Amino acid sequence: MGAMIMGYALPAPWPIIVAAGCMAATAVIVMRDRRRDGFFVSGYRPGRTRWLALAMVIAAWIALFAAIVLKARFGLVWAPVVIGLAMALLVTLGSVAWERVYRQELQGTSHDD
Repeated sequence: MGAMIMGYALPAPWPIIVAAGCMAATAVIVMRDRRRDGFFVSGYRPGRTRWLALAMVIAAWIALFAAIVLKARFGLVWAPVVIGLAMALLVTLGSVAWERVYRQELQGTSHDD
């Protein structure tokens, strides 16, 4: 998510190329997980994890919108880089939280650590 936002700091057609690269990387991760573990767990699965995943997606859309507006309207060409780096940190922390919630669901507990 962070890379997709950072890509908007680049001149055309690079944002599209970066987005395509991110989609390709996602496909590779899914294939690797299936090969390694025999399955892939979607972040949008039912349960408490879905809300965490949706919160990250909403945050990414807001960040992308802010990055584009700050660059296009205010000429802050560096804004997508800064916002993208912040988003990368946010979704990394979100991913750790997602895994913690998922493991709790697998164990049948519902602690909100």
